[in-house]
Amino acid sequence: MFDIDPKAIEQEFCFEEGKRWWNCPANRLPSVTKDFDLPESVILKDETIREGAVVPGRKPLSDMDLVKVALAMDEAGMTEMEVGFTAAVDEHRELATLLKKEGVKMKQSAHTRGWAEDWKAEIDGVIQNGADIVNLVCIGAVETEKFAYPHVKCKEDFGELYAKQIEYIKSQGAYAAFITSTNNTRLDLITQFHKQIGEAGVDRVYFADSFGSAIPETVKFMVYGIRDIIGADTEVAVHVHNDFGLGTANAVAAVTAGAKVVDVSINGLGDRGGMPSLDHVAATLETLYDVRTGVSMEHLKPLSDMVAELWGFPVEPHRAVIGDNMYRHETDMHIAALLSGMWYAYNVIKPETVGAESSLEFGPNALAKGDTSAVGTLIKLLGYKADTTQFDQILDLIREDIKGSDEGWATQEQVAKRINQVLGA
Repeated sequence: MFDIDPKAIEQEFCFEEGKRWWNCPANRLPSVTKDFDLPESVILKDETIREGAVVPGRKPLSDMDLVKVALAMDEAGMTEMEVGFTAAVDEHRELATLLKKEGVKMKQSAHTRGWAEDWKAEIDGVIQNGADIVNLVCIGAVETEKFAYPHVKCKEDFGELYAKQIEYIKSQGAYAAFITSTNNTRLDLITQFHKQIGEAGVDRVYFADSFGSAIPETVKFMVYGIRDIIGADTEVAVHVHNDFGLGTANAVAAVTAGAKVVDVSINGLGDRGGMPSLDHVAATLETLYDVRTGVSMEHLKPLSDMVAELWGFPVEPHRAVIGDNMYRHETDMHIAALLSGMWYAYNVIKPETVGAESSLEFGPNALAKGDTSAVGTLIKLLGYKADTTQFDQILDLIREDIKGSDEGWATQEQVAKRINQVLGA
């Protein structure tokens, strides 16, 4: 339709091998990526089942609702999920058992409370209840949390306790993950604690910003620092919240510093402002950073729609990646380019890649005159040529359709019908 040079396009758009999306060439400049230490792949670990199931204002959820979501995540390629405090909360234990009974394949990560009076019994309970990953949650190193450890005299003693707990988990043959309030803890204590748990054989260490107060630069600094302390053999993970809208940015910042596990939830569900959303993190890493997540992206919108329906929280139309408006176009120039086959002109990701559909909507902003306009492009595609009078007649008929429409726009099919009405034999 237009005189487009394919060689020039290839220089301006870095297409994925299957041409499902493109990346900005500037994103790959050495001056941009010089500080990156990107892994080839990451694990996106689900928190929808734990954090999402306690979000205030949701619809009532049954255990079978959660099983339905977990099975859909299985099908999408997710490999890990958090099921909660399965030794301390009966409901969490029952759900974990049901998930396995119903055939959910994802590995289960379960929390143990590092502050529990009988923490050995709690670790034993989590393992006995089928946890694949024992997630040792330790609070107390920041002033507002140390009340939970009345038996620990000073903050410097926490590291010794953490190390004993990790050693015990490992002695039981389990995979040990460690999470504490990293971004609020004193740097000298972070260094001390991580040396101690590293020597105890911890398998995975989290940078945790459960308050959502960190900025991306802090996340990168802390992840690099933890990796330096803990050593290359230990997996670094990230758990952040979205209180300032920085959840995705902070999760991605952690990955650029070498984190290999990111906690996410569908539609960003979670405590307070929520968590990094599965769709945002998966699409950003796959598309813009060329990091594999193992998630089949065509499942992203169906998963989002399922959770929105079950939880009763509608997804905003302008939501990034999977919102309904992402692939709807009403601007004249956009429609003209997309009609000409250049899906990449005004979309970075093909709609079907994330399970969405495109829609070209001829509203008042899509009724420009001329051969290169949206209507003019469709006229050419249908094999016609219109003079000025005919073009005006077509536009007037489309305006009638728009006025009679509840949506305020005409479909491509309606516009084609009007073109055929005026120019057809």
